[in-house]
Amino acid sequence: MADFSNATGDAVFDDALKPALAMDLEQSPFLNILPEQQVRETLKLMGHSPSERLTGETALAVCQRTGSKAVLAGSILRLGSQFVIGVTATECQMGRSLAREEARASSKEGVLRALDSASNRFRRRLGESISTIGRFDKPVEEVTTPSLEALKAYSLGTRMMNEEGDAEAIPYLKRAIELDPEFAMAYAELSAAYGNVGETMLAIANIKKAFELRDRISAREKYRVTELYESAVTGNLEDGNVASKVWAESYPQDDVPHHNLASNYMYLGEYEKALAETNEGLRLKPDDGFAYNHVALIDLALNRFSEAKAAIEQAAAHRFEDTFLHYSRYQAAFLDRDTAAQERELTWAKGKADSEDILLSTQSDTEAYFGRLGKAREFSKQAVNSALGNKRNHPAAIWEINAALREAEFGSPEKARRAIAAALTL
Repeated sequence: MADFSNATGDAVFDDALKPALAMDLEQSPFLNILPEQQVRETLKLMGHSPSERLTGETALAVCQRTGSKAVLAGSILRLGSQFVIGVTATECQMGRSLAREEARASSKEGVLRALDSASNRFRRRLGESISTIGRFDKPVEEVTTPSLEALKAYSLGTRMMNEEGDAEAIPYLKRAIELDPEFAMAYAELSAAYGNVGETMLAIANIKKAFELRDRISAREKYRVTELYESAVTGNLEDGNVASKVWAESYPQDDVPHHNLASNYMYLGEYEKALAETNEGLRLKPDDGFAYNHVALIDLALNRFSEAKAAIEQAAAHRFEDTFLHYSRYQAAFLDRDTAAQERELTWAKGKADSEDILLSTQSDTEAYFGRLGKAREFSKQAVNSALGNKRNHPAAIWEINAALREAEFGSPEKARRAIAAALTL
């Protein structure tokens, strides 16, 4: 999806309308919008800034490079006292027009309703049946927010997640919620951001709120929120799996429910099922580096070390660069007794706010495995301090508990009690 062309002179439309149109169109079981993160990664591979606006020839080039089918683009302009909203689809390879729709609004407050009307007719022009549109077509104001200002803040937050990281996105998502306290998707994205920076309790609080407001999101997003709620809040992974299975049936081209199922099967120790679901996700989206890393973790759990190494390399080949890829490399190096490779992963993580503490705590486990309890304590302390220094209190508590369990088993019961007490203060 290209960035909206805004010829109104009103800056609120610059970022508000693109996510509204995306969430409106994604209600369709037949349309998958290329994730923004993948768009930004592709721009970097093309030698462009990841923050560059996606328009014209650049949008077509990204479309071609990612093997997508078409560029969807929106526009808004003023015509006298009216706002004119347009939506177009352009085929990637030949650049021919596939569909175009427009709608008019007599006021700024009516723009989202006009966008919804254009989106509905646009789906018909692309060949979707009236019956499926009827089943999957809640008004855009109901699946997002009626507040353009809240949409703009939400859009900036999701952009920051893709370009700068989760921590930088949090203030924008919180602002979106301040502007509309019933903006369910903002709570869901804020939960994801908090989860990714290790603030588990805040992540849980926000997914609870999103779940309470689940009638204000699309069917596809409702499955996502329900799965997260059951997995993270109730701990009922089986109910979470039910939501993901219905999601996969309703949206057969969507890879996400298969990866959610894989994660839950891993927690349940059902690794063969996890591998099958991950492979199904890769069939739907073969260039997903994260999924290859998922395969690596599953293969490590199944003692398939050579397969795990191959999956790690596939993840890297797909330009996947993430804490968990380096964690997988560390684990593979540990199993190979390759201390130099382990040290390289520790060096990579040094100074990285969302990675350093994870690798330091992992190193503490390595030291303990070889009976070097003193060094294990040092690395656990470094992990805690690194997490606290980056305002990651929940991970710091986890590393304290990890150290406490070790002390209770092999070391000093008094040190175990002190570590538990420290964790409780966090």
